[in-house]
Amino acid sequence: MVALLSGRADWVRRVHYFAMFGAIGWAFGGSMSYMKNLAFTQSSDSATALYGFASLFLIGFAWAAPGGAGVAIAARLDREELTKFFEPLCAVFVAWYLQDVFHGPLRALRGTVFVETELSAALAILAVLLLALVRRKSWGIGSVLILHMAVGWWLGFLLFNVILKWHLNPPREDGWGAMLGMITGILIFCARKGLGEVSVRNSRGGTDGRRRVFAGPGDSSAGDGFRSENQLA
Repeated sequence: MVALLSGRADWVRRVHYFAMFGAIGWAFGGSMSYMKNLAFTQSSDSATALYGFASLFLIGFAWAAPGGAGVAIAARLDREELTKFFEPLCAVFVAWYLQDVFHGPLRALRGTVFVETELSAALAILAVLLLALVRRKSWGIGSVLILHMAVGWWLGFLLFNVILKWHLNPPREDGWGAMLGMITGILIFCARKGLGEVSVRNSRGGTDGRRRVFAGPGDSSAGDGFRSENQLA
């Protein structure tokens, strides 16, 4: 919808990229649990209600930010750079499919640091590196971004949930820590590649997501950091 309603012919031509990268970005939010946090906001105890809203503020940011980055990538990168994502993405999806196929045997890892989403991040790293080893031409901006995201996921999980032992809604899984790590990985990737517009939309996307937790769908923000149509490749 962003591309179709933008009024920009260059964005309409790449609407499929907007759809794919945006969907992938926002899909990560499904790893987070939030129902107990919603229940906390209905508490008659003011401290509990405040905690509920604060935790939803954090979860809303973590959910929306990668989606904002995905849409920004579709708008910012040229066609050659976008197509460099296809091979590493397919390798990751195959790895995740196999993880699902062998879900039963992998249950033996429960109780270790390799819970489901952390195992997925490890498999993403392994898939991209194996693909690059077998087919060197596959290495590019897509592989680098996936590695930044997956390593960031692990570092966020280890820092917030393992070392600091911060839990938003125990005993439910704390995907929020890994999500914050992944967002940090995206920001580091953008800084290294000079993708300021993607970094801005990553942060603004998260801020919009946080605000909509409280303001609802009527809230909107104007303006963006993208280049004009004739500046984009």
